[in-house]
Amino acid sequence: MFLAAVFRKFRPNLNAASAPVSPADFFEIRNRLAFAHTQATLHLMQTLTLYAITAVIFLALDAIMLTRVMSPLFERHIGAFLLPDLRLGAAVAFYLAYIVGVLYFASLPALAEGAPIKAFLNGAILGAMAYGTYEFTNLATLKGWSWQMVAVDVTWGAVLSGVSAWAGVTLTRMIFS
Repeated sequence: MFLAAVFRKFRPNLNAASAPVSPADFFEIRNRLAFAHTQATLHLMQTLTLYAITAVIFLALDAIMLTRVMSPLFERHIGAFLLPDLRLGAAVAFYLAYIVGVLYFASLPALAEGAPIKAFLNGAILGAMAYGTYEFTNLATLKGWSWQMVAVDVTWGAVLSGVSAWAGVTLTRMIFS
């Protein structure tokens, strides 16, 4: 009964009164289901690979920028407000969630289309919006926030998100091609 229902999914012109599923039909159903399972597994592996590559690139580039440019810039303008030690849990939560957003809005659509440049453009737009939200809100509400901080961080968010999305898609395509 189950196989007949599955078979009708693949052959919708069959009705309930149709002849039982033949052995050849059974093997066709099995092969189609196996192919669908293989495709789903491949998609999952591509997505996990894309996430890992994008995250490593994003974190490496951001670590360099934070230590060499952003930290001195923020210390100069709002040093009294900075914590002596980073709240690691909050940083980890941001990075894990933000990379999911980069994949959802930029990388996965570009990977499906085979268009890494689309990942760069959509990633850059997302980065400018996300970093801009933080920067412009702080500029509007906090003393000592400077236009220089806004310009540098929004630009960096766009570049970092765009490059990470582009590189993730490009390398994932190379691995799975």
